[in-house]
Amino acid sequence: MTSFDNILSLIDTYKSLGLTEVIDYNKFNHYAITHHSTVIEGSSLSETETRLLLDEDITPKGKPLTDSLMTKDHYSALQYVLNAAEQKSQWQKPLLKISMLKY
Repeated sequence: MTSFDNILSLIDTYKSLGLTEVIDYNKFNHYAITHHSTVIEGSSLSETETRLLLDEDITPKGKPLTDSLMTKDHYSALQYVLNAAEQKSQWQKPLLKISMLKY
C-alpha cells in the first residue's frame, strides 16, 4: 500500500465516523480565529470562556468587560467579512470603515 493509498484509507475511515455531523468545524474555526486574534491583542479570555461568551452570552467572572466586548466585536466583524465574501461583495475601504462602526 502506497502512502497515497494509506491517506485515502484514513480519509474513508474518518468519513465513516460521521464526525462532520457532530462537530461544526466552521463554527469551531471561527471561534478559534476570534480567540487567538483577541489574545494577541491582549484579551485574557480562555478558549472555553470565549466559546461560552459567543454561544451563551456568558461573560466570565473576574475578567475585564473590555475583553468580552473585544471578543464579541471581533466575532461580529469576522462574520461580516465572511458574509460579504460569500456574496462576492465589491470591497471599498470607506464601506468597510462605516460597516465596522455598527459593531
